[in-house]
Amino acid sequence: MTGPHRHKHRDAGTPVTLGYFRERSTLDPATGCWIWTGAISPGGYGVVRNGKATTRAHRLAYVLATGADLTPAIDVCHRCDVRACCNPDHLFAGSRRDNMADCAAKGRIRTPNAPGERCPAAKLTAAQVTAIRLDDRSSRALGRVYGVDKGTIQHIRAGRTWRSV
Repeated sequence: MTGPHRHKHRDAGTPVTLGYFRERSTLDPATGCWIWTGAISPGGYGVVRNGKATTRAHRLAYVLATGADLTPAIDVCHRCDVRACCNPDHLFAGSRRDNMADCAAKGRIRTPNAPGERCPAAKLTAAQVTAIRLDDRSSRALGRVYGVDKGTIQHIRAGRTWRSV
């Protein structure tokens, strides 16, 4: 067969081996990633059936390569940041906190609780916040000027938000 269905389906009773991952992946020669060619989750991760359970391909590849006994609290993270990669050399185990710190360090996620303008949801600048605090117009009027709710203006004035300014 050719195309995405070129692989013979594995008998459900046959155990998954690391060779299975190599056979069901396409090697990216530039990165060394083993790009999973089997089923892909909506989030972009490879998925595989192992017995009756379905699991993420990279997680099972890591377990097979290292012999690690992972609890559900342990994530298998990608050094390469390619979700469909299942090359064990590109994977490492860590806590959810480790995984999120790795994502943030690589600029792949935004930090929603970042202060001030660094918050991805921020609609105002520090200069605008300073101006709001100095302006004695009503919260409703300032909300219209700056395109925010009057409650946002009230929180700024009360010091509940934008404490860094």
